[in-house]
Amino acid sequence: QQQQQQQQHRQHHHHQQQQQLSPRPSHSRHSAELSPLPPVPLAPSDGGSATRRISPRISPRLSPSAHSPAYAATSPATSPTPSAASPFAMHRQGSAPSLITASLPPELLQRYEHAAAMVDELAQLGYDEQSNLEKIRSVQKQFLANPNKEDYDVLYQQHVQVKERVDSELRAIDELCAHVVLPPPCIPRLDALRQLVAVQLQQIELFHRELTAVAQGAPPQCHAVLVVHTQPFPMVVSKGKRLEDEVVVRVLTGAGVTLHSLSDMTASAVWDSHQTKGVTQSSIAPQSEPCDLYDCSAKFHVRFDNGTRKQPISLQFSVQLEATAGGQRHSMRLESGLTEPFIVITNECQWEEGEGTLLRRACFRENMEPVPWCVFANLLQKHVIRGTRQDPSRPSRCITLGEFEYMHARMFSANERVTPNQYDAFWNWFGKTFQKVRYQRHVLPLWIAGHIHGFVSREQATDLLAREHAGTFLVRFSERNPGLFALAYSTDEGGAEQHVRHYLIRPTDTNGAKRTLPDFLGEHPTLSTTLRAVQERGDAAGLDLIAGLSYRRVPKDDALSRFYSKKDDLKHVNGYDDDIAPPASAHAHTQAHFSPTSPFSPSSDPFAASYDDYMNAE
Repeated sequence: QQQQQQQQHRQHHHHQQQQQLSPRPSHSRHSAELSPLPPVPLAPSDGGSATRRISPRISPRLSPSAHSPAYAATSPATSPTPSAASPFAMHRQGSAPSLITASLPPELLQRYEHAAAMVDELAQLGYDEQSNLEKIRSVQKQFLANPNKEDYDVLYQQHVQVKERVDSELRAIDELCAHVVLPPPCIPRLDALRQLVAVQLQQIELFHRELTAVAQGAPPQCHAVLVVHTQPFPMVVSKGKRLEDEVVVRVLTGAGVTLHSLSDMTASAVWDSHQTKGVTQSSIAPQSEPCDLYDCSAKFHVRFDNGTRKQPISLQFSVQLEATAGGQRHSMRLESGLTEPFIVITNECQWEEGEGTLLRRACFRENMEPVPWCVFANLLQKHVIRGTRQDPSRPSRCITLGEFEYMHARMFSANERVTPNQYDAFWNWFGKTFQKVRYQRHVLPLWIAGHIHGFVSREQATDLLAREHAGTFLVRFSERNPGLFALAYSTDEGGAEQHVRHYLIRPTDTNGAKRTLPDFLGEHPTLSTTLRAVQERGDAAGLDLIAGLSYRRVPKDDALSRFYSKKDDLKHVNGYDDDIAPPASAHAHTQAHFSPTSPFSPSSDPFAASYDDYMNAE
């Protein structure tokens, strides 16, 4: 009778464990998107098998199609005149401050709302899995104190279920990034979630090795690994500056391991095998940080006092621990895997090549196979937001869907996949352009504020200014002259074809600290009103941020006066003339040297001299 009572009590205890460890059902309105996957074996150590049951799947509504592309067009990548075939809505208001507004059509808005909801769903699954891992640790610790086959079977099945769910979440993250150009705030959330789920996968595999070691009668072992929990890489790092984003490294242990001490954690640089001549591993000195024994982690704000000569490197971490496992004392050294690569630059001229190298590696990895367009677009968005020093969770200016479509059509021939050769040709233009945006004086705040339009073609700029009054202008990136800006402005001279003129802003126009781009624009009275591109931000998901641009007329001095260089002019001094008086015949002398048709005539358009040159250049 006592044996029967013990058996019933054990079965009841096992039933409670299964209820406690089983994943909680989701009651959100998106739970219908979770559908079964085909069976995939776990291949555990003792030859058993298990099958996958639940996996977040991407809804067919997120898959791109010929009629509703995931990067669907919005202003300014299409003509501001709406048509029946136009995939977005645009409205022109001639007298209101807001000139043109753009918005996503209902079908695209529904798709991006669904994508944002899927990110929320995946995040919730990741947090729930973290709770399940803590419960498994507690149950497995009890099992190790009193091993028996029934408890082993329960834990084994729980390991299988958690591992298959974690694997499915990783696949769902990759699938989402491959099918949708994500709203910008979703990109850092998915990056953080991918890192969390990867750590969870290592933790459940550690529990599984510990469990199977007991079943196989192996000698007591200290099951522990060192993992990079959080990292901001890949990125370009400036020499001598500490990283603002920390690198978190954590020691993961099995359920039967009790830590007694942890040494300082050391970070060392690991170079690519094809490093250049003259670059040695000793160029980057190791750095150490104390390790918190409570949460078994160390936080690094890495600083490098030497450059890497534009070559990517990674970090590897190590720590010495003292622990008890299986009733025995253990001392062991742990080494982590490598972080994502980064490049340390010594001057701003190296940023373009360094950023291009890291983005190329992030896209194509080692196999150099073509990648889906959406994968490339999401990675480019991430690098642009970080490269322009914006908050990734709440950027003020990003690449819109319309701008992505413009680049997709102009630079990649609208191909579904991006090849390494296409990327190299693209970066030759884009890298030089954003080098100027990042480092040229006043250009970055002008771009973020919308006074530089960015990715607008010559034809689109002409359409935007076709019905504007004389003196309205916009600045954009030149299509055929990497790193240069193009000025489009409306005039009241000539016929309809000459109403909008174009000028290529040369390096000599903005040369020196006292002659910046705002100074150049402010010196010309022909330019009176700028057409500002505005990205509205209304919802937390950032759907309207990526949807498109609105255009507003702003008086030039109101927009640019705070960027004008200060002139150190002396005030009036008694006893002195304020200016040198010209001779009486100066006016006649001027008229004798300048004909009315001369491109250098004071009464002519100040940009007309370069119009033909610009037409040839573009």
